[in-house]
Amino acid sequence: MKRTTICYTICLLGLVLAVDFGWAESIREMANQVPWGDKLCHLIFVGGLAFLLNMTLLGKRIQIGPMSLFVSTLALVPLMTVEEFSQRWLTNRTFSLADLACNYVAIVMFGWLAACWLSKSNEPQGKSSVKVTG
Repeated sequence: MKRTTICYTICLLGLVLAVDFGWAESIREMANQVPWGDKLCHLIFVGGLAFLLNMTLLGKRIQIGPMSLFVSTLALVPLMTVEEFSQRWLTNRTFSLADLACNYVAIVMFGWLAACWLSKSNEPQGKSSVKVTG
């Protein structure tokens, strides 16, 4: 899972940089042809990263006061916030609070999905039907 997360992160970083520097206009045009395409891309790409990071970290949490937060959430929220706000200074990008909100929704939604997946995989599977006789 660790290698998958690293590869996904590198590909996502490459995509973001390509769009930031105007090298991926065809990708931007494709996303804009679909209704809410840009927002769906945020949900899918950031959500995929949140899911994979949570799976890699095995749903590790940190207790902050009364709240228990995923380590991945604590890493991704500031990172995605900085990434979105940085677009204010890039000529090929447009800052959007709606995009930032989609990032946050994706982090929470896919983080929760990973936690559910992990909890199901850690549940006992019932009694074994194999009998050992001696």
